[in-house]
Amino acid sequence: MIFRVTICCLALMPISCFEVSIFGQDVANATSKSNADSGNATILGPWAERAIEKHGSKYGVFDSKLAGTRVSYQVFLPEAYDSQPLRRYPVVYWLHGSGGSQYQARELVEVLRPAIRAGDLLPIIVVGVNGRKKSGYTDAKDGNSPVQSVIVKELIPHIDASFRTIAQRKGRAIAGFSMGGTGAAKIGLGHPELFGAVSILACGMDTVERHKKRGSSFQEVYGNDAAYYNEQSPFTLATKNAAKIRENSLVRILVGEHDRGLERNRKFHQLLDRQQINHEFRIIENAGHSSGALYAGATKETIGFYHTAFANIQTSISESVPEPGRRPRLLVTTDIGGDPDDQQSMIRLMLYSNEFEIEGLVASSAGTPGELKESVVRPELIRQIVEAYGEVRPRLVKHAEDWPEAKELLSKIKSGNANRGRKAIGQGHDTEGSKWIIRQVDSGSAQRPLNIAIWGGQTELAQALFRVRADRGAEGLVAFVQRFRVYDVGDQDGLASWMMAGFPGMHYVLSAAEKGHDRREAAFRGMYLSGDESLTSRAWVTKHILSSSQLGALYPTKTWTKPNPHGCMKEGDTPSWFFFLPLGGNNPDDPTHAGWGGRFRKTEQGWYRDTGLDNDPRNTVSRWREDYQADFARRLDWCRER
Repeated sequence: MIFRVTICCLALMPISCFEVSIFGQDVANATSKSNADSGNATILGPWAERAIEKHGSKYGVFDSKLAGTRVSYQVFLPEAYDSQPLRRYPVVYWLHGSGGSQYQARELVEVLRPAIRAGDLLPIIVVGVNGRKKSGYTDAKDGNSPVQSVIVKELIPHIDASFRTIAQRKGRAIAGFSMGGTGAAKIGLGHPELFGAVSILACGMDTVERHKKRGSSFQEVYGNDAAYYNEQSPFTLATKNAAKIRENSLVRILVGEHDRGLERNRKFHQLLDRQQINHEFRIIENAGHSSGALYAGATKETIGFYHTAFANIQTSISESVPEPGRRPRLLVTTDIGGDPDDQQSMIRLMLYSNEFEIEGLVASSAGTPGELKESVVRPELIRQIVEAYGEVRPRLVKHAEDWPEAKELLSKIKSGNANRGRKAIGQGHDTEGSKWIIRQVDSGSAQRPLNIAIWGGQTELAQALFRVRADRGAEGLVAFVQRFRVYDVGDQDGLASWMMAGFPGMHYVLSAAEKGHDRREAAFRGMYLSGDESLTSRAWVTKHILSSSQLGALYPTKTWTKPNPHGCMKEGDTPSWFFFLPLGGNNPDDPTHAGWGGRFRKTEQGWYRDTGLDNDPRNTVSRWREDYQADFARRLDWCRER
C-alpha cells in the first residue's frame, strides 16, 4: 500500500480577489460563493444554468428523462479539437461546490492548459457539471432531484455521444471542490467501473450530526434519514468498493492547512489507508477552503496526476490506430553483445511484452565502434533472456493478461548482418533479419503499422528497403514505407542521411545529437545522463531487479559508459519502445507530444528529431523517470516467488 502525505507551501490569497481575477465579474455575480460552501445557498437550484460561453468554453444542454427537464453543462474543448478531427480525448468531469456554477470548471482548465500547450500533457476535455446548488451530488431520497443518476446515467453517455471522447474508464476522471469534492468521492469511488482517476479537493464530508446543523439540506436531500446519509457517504462507498478501487484506480486528496474540514479529510485518508487503497494525501500550507489556493499550491502535482491518469490510452482515431483489443505491433533490431545495456533493455522489454504484439527480435552487428574489435551477431543472448522470461511467466499471468509464450518469442529471434553501414547494403547482403522485416511489414497495413525500434541495426532496415525498391520499384516502395514507423537510437550505423535521401516518406524518429554537438545531447540519453540518479543506482538495481527472479539476475551491472557516475543502469535503447508503449504517454502518430520516449520536432525533410528543442532533449525522457521506474518495480515484484 502506497500513499504520500505532503505539506506544500504557498502565499495566502484572498478568495474574493481570486474569484474576480479568474472568473470575471458576471460569473461572480451569477454564483453565490465560488470557493466556499454557503449555508444560505439555494438547495434545489435550476437544472439549467444561464448560458455562458467564454474562454473557449461551450454551453450545452440535454433532455433528461430522469429529471424531466433540460439539464445544462459547460464543456472546455482542447484548443486543437477542431483542427485535429482524427483524435479522441480523455475527459475530466469537474464538480463545483455548494452554491457554485458549472462554469467554474475553468479553474482546472487554467491549470492544465499551459502544460498542454507545452506538450507536457495530453489535451483533455473538461466538463463542468451542474450539481444544482446544494445537492451533495446525491439522489434526493424523495426522488425529486436525482442529481447523481443524471450524471452517471445520462450526462456521461451524452458527452461520449456528442464529443470525441475516449469512452472508457481509463479515459475518464472525476474531480471536484468542497461539495464537489464530496461528489467526486461519492461518484468516483461509488462507480470505479466508470472512472480511472478521482481527484478530491477539500471534501466537505460532514458527520450526520454536523450536517443536521447546516440547514434544510438534510431534509431536502436526505429526508432527515441518518441511515440514508451514511449509505451515501464516501466512507461507506470506499469501504464497500475497496477491492475494485484498490485494483486500478488513481486517487488523491488535497486540503488546505487552515481548512475547517482538514481533520475530516485526514480521517478519510486514514480510512483509505486502512483499506489499503493506494492514494495521495496532500496538505497545502497556508491555504484555507479555496480551490484556487489548492491548485496554486499543487500545480505541478495536478499536472502530474492527470498525466499519470491518462498515460495508458490511445488518443488517435486515424488510420494507424490498432483495432479494438489489439496491441501495438513491435519489432526490435538490437546490437546485443556489444554494450551490455541492450541486455538491460531486453530484460525490461520482457516485462512489458504483454503490452505489445512482439513480431521480431533481430540480432544485428554487435561491433559498435570502440566496443569490440570485431563484428559479431549474438542472437543467443536474446534467447537466454527469453528463456528466463519463460521461467517467470507463470507468476506474471497472475497479475495481467496477454503474456506471450516464450516459445512464441523464441520463434521471432532472427540474425542480421555481422557487418554494418553502406558496405553491408546491396545485392548479396540479404539476411534472415532483413527478410523478416519485409515479411512482417507486408503482413500489416497503413491502418496497423509495424513499429520498428532500432537499438542498433539500421543496416537491416536499410537492406530491407533496398530489396523492396529493387524488386517492386518506386510504386511498391511507397506502399511499403507506409506500413511501418521507426524510432532510431543514435544513428549507430551512420545511415540516417542516406535513408532520408533515398527512401522519402517514412515515419521516422531519430534520437541523436546534431553533427558538431556533444554526442550526449540526445533524448534517449535521458535514461541515464540526467534526472534522479537514485533511481538508476546500483542500490536500486540490486533491490528491485537482481533479487527479483532468474530473469532479473541476468541484468548486467556494468556498461560501456566510462566513467559512469550515473549508476549501473543505462538502458539507452529503452526509450525506443517506450515511445510505442500505450501507457508511456507518447502518441506515435504525433512525436511532438511528450511521453516516456521523449519529445521531438518535425524537420523540413519530414522526419522527427530531438534537436532544436527549447530545452535539454534528455530531460524529455528523464522527467518521467519516477513514473516509469515505479511501474518497472511493480512488474519486477510480480516475478517474485510468493
